[in-house]
Amino acid sequence: MRVDPSGTYSFTVDVEPERGVADSGDLAVDLQELLETIGLAAREANTVIVLAVDELQEASSEDLAALNVALHNLGQDVFPVPVMFVGAGLPSLTAVLADATSYAEPLYDYRQIGLLDTAATSDALTVPARAHGVDWEPDALDAAVTATGGYPCFIQACGSHVWAVRATDTISLQDAQLGIESARSEVEQGLYQSRWERATPTQRAFMSAMAIDDDAPSSMAELVTRLRKKRTTDLSVNRRDLIRSGHIYTPERGFVAFTVPGMADYIGQQGE
Repeated sequence: MRVDPSGTYSFTVDVEPERGVADSGDLAVDLQELLETIGLAAREANTVIVLAVDELQEASSEDLAALNVALHNLGQDVFPVPVMFVGAGLPSLTAVLADATSYAEPLYDYRQIGLLDTAATSDALTVPARAHGVDWEPDALDAAVTATGGYPCFIQACGSHVWAVRATDTISLQDAQLGIESARSEVEQGLYQSRWERATPTQRAFMSAMAIDDDAPSSMAELVTRLRKKRTTDLSVNRRDLIRSGHIYTPERGFVAFTVPGMADYIGQQGE
């Protein structure tokens, strides 16, 4: 008990906190315990828990390592709890997870989602519109499908901007052209420009050399020549850092490629 000069009494009671669930302070241990607890509850309720995380490549190496350890340990149980983890990210995610822990590659079932084909792109633009009584003129749809190149982010932006500028229940070629330009500006500023501005001068030179191949994979041996280096190890630091930052990934040994379609075209415009 304490009495201050104003005559006010105050009391302090010290109590040892009771240990709860997933509060050890070790993320890997706590995450495993948390997943086990909710998994047991799901089993009791005869259901399944699905945890989905987008942009997983943005997580820190420490957090990814804890995730890998927790999922690995859960999988060792004779009767694993009904918990499924689904992570989505850029193509560089495979390397990022492997950097976090060496056993990450066999831990996950990797599924690559590429660009949409022409039919799927057309459906993505027309089906939602038709649900609201709006149709596309054939030449307008062709222009949008061609411009977006099957890239989901661009398709979504294009559909949104075209919808905003349309004046009638039929989307015209002019509507499509206006929407495409607005969508292109949105994607460039929100995706390409931010990646370009975050890169160092040497990293920009590396990506500019890659841009010569458009969106196709670039050979590290060819990049050595283009950048006037002597060996591939001279480019290893930029290559590693660009992979970690999600700018590029390795589609196969000895090659690198941009993680987002259209990056090469954007870089090419910077030199104009």
